[in-house]
Amino acid sequence: MHTSDKRQQMRDSNHSSFSGGLMTSPLFVHADATPAVITSDGQCVTYQMLRHDIAQAAALLQPRSLLFIVGHNDYTVVRWYLAALEYGHVVMLLPADLADSQLHNLLQLYQPRYLLAPPSRSMQLPPQFQPCPLDWHDEGAPYQSWQNQQAQPPLHPDLAFLTSTSGSTGAPKLVRMSKANLVSNANAIATYLQLGPHERAIAHLPLSYSFGLSILNSHLAAGGSVVLTNASLMAREFWHAVETQQVTSFSGVPYHYEMLLKLRLARMKLHQIRTMTQAGGALALPLLQQLQPICADKQIRLVVMYGQTEASPRISYVPSERLADKLGSIGVAIPGGQLWLRDAQGQVLQGADVEGELMYQGDNVCLGYAQCADDLARGDDNQQLLATGDVARRDADGFYYITGRLKRFLKIFGNRISLDQVEQLLAETGVMAVCTGVDDALTVHWQTAETEDTSDAADSALQQQVAAWCGVHFSAVRVRRIPQIPRLANGKVDYQCLN
Repeated sequence: MHTSDKRQQMRDSNHSSFSGGLMTSPLFVHADATPAVITSDGQCVTYQMLRHDIAQAAALLQPRSLLFIVGHNDYTVVRWYLAALEYGHVVMLLPADLADSQLHNLLQLYQPRYLLAPPSRSMQLPPQFQPCPLDWHDEGAPYQSWQNQQAQPPLHPDLAFLTSTSGSTGAPKLVRMSKANLVSNANAIATYLQLGPHERAIAHLPLSYSFGLSILNSHLAAGGSVVLTNASLMAREFWHAVETQQVTSFSGVPYHYEMLLKLRLARMKLHQIRTMTQAGGALALPLLQQLQPICADKQIRLVVMYGQTEASPRISYVPSERLADKLGSIGVAIPGGQLWLRDAQGQVLQGADVEGELMYQGDNVCLGYAQCADDLARGDDNQQLLATGDVARRDADGFYYITGRLKRFLKIFGNRISLDQVEQLLAETGVMAVCTGVDDALTVHWQTAETEDTSDAADSALQQQVAAWCGVHFSAVRVRRIPQIPRLANGKVDYQCLN
């Protein structure tokens, strides 16, 4: 079959596979008067209302549409995300502060049929995107919406969700997920956290971040509820929402727990909080040693978790009752998943305390990647198998411990950052530099000549620029000047020398 014939067949399947009604295997089955979503201004949306709203939203879309949503943690984003997911469309969530240049690049590369963005967002869009009214009501002003006048690329029938591979650096490489990936992971999380209708989470992590979205998905799958907020946990508004809305669980990345400890968590009155979960990178062992007994004293379940975007995103967890004697571990596989180690030759490693690459298998493993519009028609490249790129060991009890990374990624305040991508951005601005680091600490090694500006102001400007690209606080970035980038005999950067 010729390529053009294959594409036409895919276009036909895009239309024929959409029935116009609620698709099979819904993320949530509830449709009663119990709360599902509490908006940032305290409005309660029941499951019955939510089901009605997403049906109305879906009715406004052409069959099998690709929808990009730029937004905050608000009900509009939740409604349109669920409308797309539950009614057979494909959706991507993007952070509200994504740079215009990065958004423009994604729009040109993937050509979504629709784009939604907050009313406050002023953007210069590609000319093929023309305004079209989609929304009918909101917490505040309606979102802006545009429709692409160019043809949408073919979409594989299993494709349901797209997300970035590298935090907020705006890299065009995306992770392709099926609805089954998301539903499987949501149900697994709900199972091991023992979520139910009486659970209420504070949804402060961005919904465009896989960890943040998993909180929404797992609580809806369990019939619980989420409280939406864009407030920082350092703000009074955040804790007012926790108290008045009777939040029962808090989730955060290492940075959030560092802040909680600085806020003297031990003295805080959190009577209704029953569960705390931590993911988005390893929490430093000294901090975990402080946090675990505080939570135990307050009778709060502390669950440390590990995952990757490619796993939708959860891979493993440490049961709270085992945390005290397994500090530093990423735990065991989530329900329905399998973990093992392999050596450099691909052979399975047996026995305890032997290092190898961490491998994972489960229904939540993504379909694969997309680097251009044509990739959206690809099927399941991974076949439920994920090579994590992390080096790990397994103890005698079957608990896993991460000991290093095969690839050059860091997790900074929960954002997964590609060091290679940051280097590329630096090169594009004329800065000759390479990057190294550990989780929550990125170092830029800047090659400068004696004639260049060597002032602290220049260092600070570069630090701020890199932090902005990565979407993190500037304190996580350090600039170090070097006279020459060290290289190996083959011309490659000698990163070991830099370290």
